[in-house]
Amino acid sequence: MVHSLGGWLVLAALLVIGPRTGRFSKDAKPKKITGSNLPMSVLGVILLWLGWFGFNGGSLFALNAQVASIIVNTVLAGTSGAIIALAVGWPMRKIPDVSLLINGSLAGLVAITASCHAVPTTSAVIIGGIGGLVMLGVEHLLERFRIDDAVGAIPVHLGAGIWGTLAVALFGKPELLGSGLSIQSQLSVQILGIATCAVWAFGVAYLILRVINQFLPLRVTPEAEHNGLNVSEHGATTEVLYHLGFPMHLFYGNIRVRFLTCSNANIKKKRVVAVLETQPTKGSLLSR
Repeated sequence: MVHSLGGWLVLAALLVIGPRTGRFSKDAKPKKITGSNLPMSVLGVILLWLGWFGFNGGSLFALNAQVASIIVNTVLAGTSGAIIALAVGWPMRKIPDVSLLINGSLAGLVAITASCHAVPTTSAVIIGGIGGLVMLGVEHLLERFRIDDAVGAIPVHLGAGIWGTLAVALFGKPELLGSGLSIQSQLSVQILGIATCAVWAFGVAYLILRVINQFLPLRVTPEAEHNGLNVSEHGATTEVLYHLGFPMHLFYGNIRVRFLTCSNANIKKKRVVAVLETQPTKGSLLSR
């Protein structure tokens, strides 16, 4: 439930702030805006996996034999989510997009969290795999309704979180759940919890953010968005070449990449511009 609650809050915030510039257009398909550092994204997911072992395994508040099965279920569900998301998403996107592995594995981890102590390993694989499918489905719905989720928080945490909440009743062993309810009764309780969380978390968050946005706009200016918040809000840049001195030239075969700097009066800092030039060969002129 904690994951879906966070997902409802994110949905409320995205509806108030709106999509990034250039993400959606009237006459073209939605444009994917990728992150600036894919290896760091993968590293972050690896660290989340490690944290999940403690999150799920430590939920018993005891170190006993059940902890091992919980960690095994966590690993199986995350792996299943990644594999299923990649297997289904690869033909759809025509490329083995790394984000499928990232968000697919996270969706599997989210889906198993609620029932990690109460299901066998085979069920953990199924729950995680369906979590990956749910993630893909919610991603499609967000694009259809033109809701821009930059990191996939809603597909992973809201979509897979809701599925994981339902999976408690569908796959959980009654003797381990300890609620004394039948499958039908337990499913009704889970649905009631989902609905309550949706009304409370989304409703309150949307109302508060709307009010705040009227007096203190939550969205940055178009210029700040274009320059990047690391520069416009913090005066920091990830452009390593900026610190190496200019002009600088790099060669790739007969292609020269020339790095220049230009000033921006608004942010009071130089920026890097890369100019690609074709090097002259015999009988040819330098073109730019």
